[in-house]
Amino acid sequence: MNTKTATNLLMVTCLVAGAAWWWLARVPAPKNEPVVPRPRITAAPAESPPPAPPPAEAEAVVPPLAPVAEAPAAAPARFDPQTELITAIPDFIRLAQAGDFATLMLTYMPPDALAKVPEEQRAAIGQMMQTQMQSPQGQQRLQSLIADMQAVQNTAPALDSTGTRATYTLPAGSPEPTVVFVKVNGRWYRE
Repeated sequence: MNTKTATNLLMVTCLVAGAAWWWLARVPAPKNEPVVPRPRITAAPAESPPPAPPPAEAEAVVPPLAPVAEAPAAAPARFDPQTELITAIPDFIRLAQAGDFATLMLTYMPPDALAKVPEEQRAAIGQMMQTQMQSPQGQQRLQSLIADMQAVQNTAPALDSTGTRATYTLPAGSPEPTVVFVKVNGRWYRE
């Protein structure tokens, strides 16, 4: 037997002995402690009276617990669907289907375009959009908008080099050739 084989055999033997000691080692029982036998469980008679309360002197007086000051719970993080395109488009569709055009406009209009609309006119524009969508032409435009957004919902956009402009190509027959989303401050807006 050569030296290399003997060394390997010795190493394997030590590993096996160490593993056996690890798995088979028993914890010694503590000394000077009596072993208490388990009580036997017997069937109780069908109608036995309730057990008598223990004697009064055996009761221990437990002081009331002091109230624990709870740390104020952190407010749960609010989910923002505009942070990712995969969630922004379904949210846009949801708002359009619900007919909530004021929220749709305030949520998905790019901030620079929204800044050009005075505060007092924003609600009026939302109401005007809602009124327009009640007409047959408005309903047709709304259905076309929803269909276009649903068509691009599960497709990959063409992103610009900075990754802040996503262009979706619409199928033939759509009123617009593309749908464009822009990312401003980490949120996606419809252009």
